[in-house]
Amino acid sequence: MMLEVLASTKNFSTPSCHDDPIACIFIVIHNESAQIQQGDSYNKVAILLINRRESMNIPKPPLGIRNNVHQTLVAKDEFELYSKLISIFQVHDPDILVGWETEVMSIGYICKRAEHALGFKLTDLISRNS
Repeated sequence: MMLEVLASTKNFSTPSCHDDPIACIFIVIHNESAQIQQGDSYNKVAILLINRRESMNIPKPPLGIRNNVHQTLVAKDEFELYSKLISIFQVHDPDILVGWETEVMSIGYICKRAEHALGFKLTDLISRNS
């Protein structure tokens, strides 16, 4: 699973997990086993998860040119965004998470924001049980 985050920031500064809510999460899910089995008919799953409250001022991305978004999920607020993200993790159960600056800006930011702003540990909800 490849995951990236767009947070609402002030003055284009580095986002703060205490102050800056998540506006969008971009997810691409790739299953290499399915790709081998399905060959040319295989498609990666691309999901755009949008926080409606925080994404009002973000211009519409130029989708469809090189990016095929298979599913757009709109959440009414950040809490619902997390609920939908948890569901994606439960359904797809990724083996590997990748992203840019994973500890600070992608999954790391999402986990820190959940704990600081919403008061729960996301890692407990998306991790596999032993």
